[in-house]
Amino acid sequence: MSCDFHADARGFSLIELLITLAIAAILLAIAAPSMREFAARQALVSASNSLVTGLQLARSTAVKNGQPALLCPSLHAGSCGAAEDWSHGWLVRSERPPHSTAEAMQGYLPANIQVSLSQGRRHVRFLPDGRSPGTNLTLHLCSRGMASRQIVVSNSGRVRSTLINNTPC
Repeated sequence: MSCDFHADARGFSLIELLITLAIAAILLAIAAPSMREFAARQALVSASNSLVTGLQLARSTAVKNGQPALLCPSLHAGSCGAAEDWSHGWLVRSERPPHSTAEAMQGYLPANIQVSLSQGRRHVRFLPDGRSPGTNLTLHLCSRGMASRQIVVSNSGRVRSTLINNTPC
């Protein structure tokens, strides 16, 4: 068995490989900070969308069961917390028995997302006709150093989410 070696076969030299690796490292160093910002922004959008879904479920639960329903910060599985601490997540539940246990949705927020309600409210309440009593309610979501988002619940029960520019936490 004979092996034919081709004298004209060429590969990459060590210097060419090192230059290629250096260029790749520079491009990665330039792209990494913007990827971190993108990931943080997407986590904020995801948390906002999750809370909007929870609010819509709370409203439909109130209408479906014919009794008030709440979206509230969760102290532990199945019960609402007494404080305005949303760090353990949130849950949707009917206000009175027989449906007073947690409904099908319980959400969790990433550790770096903070939520606060306007006017010092502890929960969001929907009436059997789908309205939210009191004044318009605003939930502020923010992630360290990023522009924040807000979710507005009108008296009629309409839920909308917007980005607040130039308002970091």
